[in-house]
Amino acid sequence: MTDDQTPANDPTAGDAPDAEHLAAEIAEWRDKALRIGHMGLGRQPDHVITLLLAMEETLRYLGWQVAQGGSLVGLSELWEG
Repeated sequence: MTDDQTPANDPTAGDAPDAEHLAAEIAEWRDKALRIGHMGLGRQPDHVITLLLAMEETLRYLGWQVAQGGSLVGLSELWEG
């Protein structure tokens, strides 16, 4: 690759949002959402299910009212679709 070429996965290329835009989008969700990235083996269904159930249990431990298995609703459609 020469200096004048940009890799296809370069986040600064093309229509990718700039850092300020991305930071503003993330700030909008502060204290409202938790992002968990799963890549490679971590995105396999059994790993994702284990994580979601552990999150439910942790939230219940912290006093939140979370239905057992509620986080799994719709997962089969997600993986099938």
